[in-house]
Amino acid sequence: MNGLTNTELQKNGLTGKSLFGYLATLGLDAFNDNAYKVSVSLTVMAKLLPQEGGTLLISAASAVFILPYILVSSFAGSLTDRLSKRTILVGAKCGEVAVMAVGAAGFYAGHIPTLFVAMFLNGIQSAIFSPAKFAIIPELVEAGAIAKTNGRVEAMTFLAIVCGTAAGALLMPVFGDKWIGLCFVGVSMTSLLTSLWIPRVPAADPARRLAINPFGDVLRTLRGILGSHRVTAPMAGLTWFWFFGAFLQMSLLLFARQSLGLDETSTGLLLTALALSIGLGSLLAGRWSDRKIEIGLIPLGAVGMAGCTVALSFVNTAGAAACALFFLGLFGGLFIIPQDAMVQHRTNPAERGRVLAASNFLIFSGILLASGAFSLMSEIFGATPAWAIRAAGMAATVVAAYLAARLAAPLFRFMAWLFTHAVFDIRIRGTENIPHHGAAILAANHASFMDMAIIGASVQRMIRFLMLHEYFKIRWFKPICALMRAIPFKPGNGIEALERAAAELRAGKVVCIFPEGQISRNGQILQFRKGIEILAQKSGAPIIPIHIDGMRGGPVTEDPTGRRTWLPRKFPWRVTVTFGASMPATSNAESVRSAVVRMSSDAVANRPAVRSTLAAEFVRAAKKNWDRPAMDDSTGRSLTYGKLLTAVVSLRSIIRRQIPTANVGILLPTSVGAGVANLAVALAGKTAVNFNFTTSEESLHSAAERCGIRRVITSRRFIEKLNLTPPVEPVYLEDLMGGMSRIRSLMVYLGLRIVPAQVAVRLLVDRQVEPDSLAAIIFSSGSSGEPKGVMLSNANVLANVSALTDVFYEQTNERILGVLPFFHSFDWTGTLWYPLIRGFRVIYHPNPTDARAIAGLARRHGATFMVATPTFCRMYLRHIAPGYFAALRTIVVGAERLRPELAAQLRETYDADVFEGYGATECSPVISVNIPSVGLSGKRQRGVKSGTVGRPIPGVAVKVVDPDTFEERATGDEGLLLVGGPNVMQGYWKDPERTAQALRDSWYVTGDMAMVDAEGFITLTGRLARFAKIGGEMAPLGQIEETLMDMTGATDPILAVTAVADEARGERIVVVHTQDMDIPAILEGLKARGYPNLWIPKPLDFFRVEALPMLGTGKLDLMALRRLAEECTRPACVKAQTLV
Repeated sequence: MNGLTNTELQKNGLTGKSLFGYLATLGLDAFNDNAYKVSVSLTVMAKLLPQEGGTLLISAASAVFILPYILVSSFAGSLTDRLSKRTILVGAKCGEVAVMAVGAAGFYAGHIPTLFVAMFLNGIQSAIFSPAKFAIIPELVEAGAIAKTNGRVEAMTFLAIVCGTAAGALLMPVFGDKWIGLCFVGVSMTSLLTSLWIPRVPAADPARRLAINPFGDVLRTLRGILGSHRVTAPMAGLTWFWFFGAFLQMSLLLFARQSLGLDETSTGLLLTALALSIGLGSLLAGRWSDRKIEIGLIPLGAVGMAGCTVALSFVNTAGAAACALFFLGLFGGLFIIPQDAMVQHRTNPAERGRVLAASNFLIFSGILLASGAFSLMSEIFGATPAWAIRAAGMAATVVAAYLAARLAAPLFRFMAWLFTHAVFDIRIRGTENIPHHGAAILAANHASFMDMAIIGASVQRMIRFLMLHEYFKIRWFKPICALMRAIPFKPGNGIEALERAAAELRAGKVVCIFPEGQISRNGQILQFRKGIEILAQKSGAPIIPIHIDGMRGGPVTEDPTGRRTWLPRKFPWRVTVTFGASMPATSNAESVRSAVVRMSSDAVANRPAVRSTLAAEFVRAAKKNWDRPAMDDSTGRSLTYGKLLTAVVSLRSIIRRQIPTANVGILLPTSVGAGVANLAVALAGKTAVNFNFTTSEESLHSAAERCGIRRVITSRRFIEKLNLTPPVEPVYLEDLMGGMSRIRSLMVYLGLRIVPAQVAVRLLVDRQVEPDSLAAIIFSSGSSGEPKGVMLSNANVLANVSALTDVFYEQTNERILGVLPFFHSFDWTGTLWYPLIRGFRVIYHPNPTDARAIAGLARRHGATFMVATPTFCRMYLRHIAPGYFAALRTIVVGAERLRPELAAQLRETYDADVFEGYGATECSPVISVNIPSVGLSGKRQRGVKSGTVGRPIPGVAVKVVDPDTFEERATGDEGLLLVGGPNVMQGYWKDPERTAQALRDSWYVTGDMAMVDAEGFITLTGRLARFAKIGGEMAPLGQIEETLMDMTGATDPILAVTAVADEARGERIVVVHTQDMDIPAILEGLKARGYPNLWIPKPLDFFRVEALPMLGTGKLDLMALRRLAEECTRPACVKAQTLV
């Protein structure tokens, strides 16, 4: 033996050469058996009974070959268990060579008895070979690959059977009676050689007693499985198929000659059509089984076989007969494959050899009976071949009617599967989590009207769906509900439905429930209702969470306005169905929803739009929207998508020549030029590093040095205006763009206009750039510490873009106003990649505080969507009249907390929807966002919740943990917020220590304290860094700051709260403010609100300052605030109570 364990054999057994050797051995064996049998039959017909047809001897030939299977099956089964199956296969092939040599001698001598002896001996070797060839499969492949391997085996075997039958007829006129035997010897020797490539396996039961009695062991095995309908039913189906096939094969030989007047060559060609169709049917059955055993193929195959057989009996031309045989074979392949797989899969491994031997016994008994039935009809009743085929068709019709009635539900499920797979490209993950037997509750998110069909097409078992009672009132749909045994559910009175579902579960069935209770029309997973908890408690069944991804905007879906989409924008429409690990029956609705949300991360990560590159997606969008406006800015520059792509391609070539480093520095304000530069860097296959020009020169030099940047793309006019000194050698954008030849640009434009999008992607996008390749290094704002270089991959940013597309799906022809700098991740993703990949128009202005210019730009271009911070929004309210923002529909606010009064004022002033979002540079950056609520048919789907930062966007998972132990906390409890998903950064540039601190088991530690409610909305309660530890207790500085702001009534930030070291209590609270305050009244107000004394600052810890320290993005600079407080608390400053 080779010393491999069973697990190692299963992992490495059938791959490459070993797989080829195994399949070739089986195919050659079946080919030789049938070719020899047909050749003998034709020889008998030609030599002995050329006029009468030789029907009796044809039947005798089949019987001689089949009889050994009946006599030797018991012995073969016990031998299969006792010896190594590989030894049996090789030994059988050695025997075949010897037997074919005897047959060759019979052909040469023209001695019929010798041919029959060889046929009998060949039947013995085949009977021994058969159980071993199937029983070896589970020993060489893992459990999940058994069905796939079995499909290959059956496809090869059926193809070889009929090809051998056709070859037997075709080879006779070529080689003649005397020399045809040498062909069979050559095939058997080739089969022997290929069998040596089959891996060695140990014997299953070396001590097993060999069964000598040809019937005793088989009968004992049959009695043992008689009560198991799961095994006996497919065995009966296999027996019927082989009986029917053998009868039909014998009838066809005479039908071709007597009814169609064909010679041996034409008969062989006719049977070739059957060979091709059986091979195709077997391959289709294997493909359509889709990693499961598709029972619905059985009645479909039976009905098709019956119809084609009856039709065949009435044809009178070779062409019509070939057509009928082609479809007959096609349906035959569909019929046989699942039943073969059922016998193998459902059999106890310890009894597999004996059961397969017993199955062979029944099959070949059926074939032997077919020989008798053929003789009875032809010789006794005198039936013509056409009537014999017609009788077989009638019998097949009875069987098909029985199977169609008995397996109506699986048949319908398969037809639904066929439809869904014609429309959808369904990717299934986690099917190993679905139990093959026993009860299970499937809990899925509800994304479309097709969810039931998609889930049903993804699971092998029959599913009872809980469905709204309204569907049962639809006339054409009600019979389908009854056929699928769906359970009607009426909201508000669903206990009866849950009781019925629980009864099905107690009976070992599978029930599917959509806990959201309605189809989500806003792209997010809604709250899970308590019905799933009740169902699990009543039944005790485990819960299998399911996530369906990709249905947003797909066929048979509804958008937020109620408009239905019936057809997909492309065929097939990509959908991913993920089955999660089993959850106990004690799980609550919130934990099940959390599991589904976390599963969405993997699904989104594998979307085609995410497993791409930013450059490729931009090129596709530019080609699709060639003549549409793409970019405008306040300098008057305007580019269509076609002109933008041309400029980007031209600049890309220059960047590749002049900037050899992988990281490219960009020091530009928000503008068309900055957008072109960033796009060109991506198209050049390099990493963009947008420098923060509001920081110190020292920080700029540090960032450039850390990233290994030697040259930076900038603007001469820009650095002169800001009096900046570039950190490294500058490459001026004016020079780069000015050096482009107009003729060359025109040629590039025309060339790009002509080529198809996919060709353009292949030509322009660097093939070495992969989805996980680095796209940008964005330095964090540094609001709570030293800026860190956040590494974002193409897939990170594309995951954010894809998710935003889901939640803002109804956006069309948006004109997005971009005023934040590109060194801010919010703007880099939200106003560069997101709009350009979606085909929107984006309008840039470099200064977010220049309200007058922004107002004119918004009115001139009709801006409909704006991304900003609350600080800048307050400024716009003071300086921009409503008329300038007349077209504005949506304002998304982030980077700092949006106060309710500010949101209300924005909505009232500009008549626009205002949504607060939440993100982090480390998350590309959007984590969650409030979105428009949806109200249709009396059902409201909340998309926005006051005081929260919304739900996580698709693909983003969050959890709240204990800040010290990182143990996950219950829904609604406060704790440290962690974020997971494909949008989470790769790490910090050349900073493994802080990367390890920020990424914990692939979850990003935000540093924010938060709560997540049952609906999934996130409420931020403060930064972990904004807590002070006073006398051993944690004081929330952010909460105290918000309360003080509420007490002052101010809308603009006039104060900030921080903490400094204190010898007595560890830390103490300090308040800095820019306006006069009634400090005694404020302290009394804090006490009246129930604040503990430790949370209330001392009167001497209030300090008046000239201004609060802010970052360029409008966020409070927490590090500078703490330094300011430390300066204020120096003894000299305490006396003055102010710092100017």
